[in-house]
Amino acid sequence: MLPGGGAGQPAEAERRQPAEYPPLEGLRHDFIWGVSTSSFQIEGATREDGRGLSVWDTYCQTGHIANHDTGDVACDHYHRYLEDVALMQRLGVQA
Repeated sequence: MLPGGGAGQPAEAERRQPAEYPPLEGLRHDFIWGVSTSSFQIEGATREDGRGLSVWDTYCQTGHIANHDTGDVACDHYHRYLEDVALMQRLGVQA
């Protein structure tokens, strides 16, 4: 299955042409770009430095999650935070 659309079909956002996106010029001059996530989605390192199990860690172990996925590694931000911060800086994230 391909990302976004399943069954070989690209997602709507992937089919859009750049001209269809809202123009950045329409943003206020003091607009601040920011990002957010949840710890379970990015941290990983579920068994390091004394970290205890979260509710989600425990729930994933029950086998109720598709593919038996867990947050044990996730995006591995715990080990890659310097790279992640550098990437956010390059993207111009301000908050």
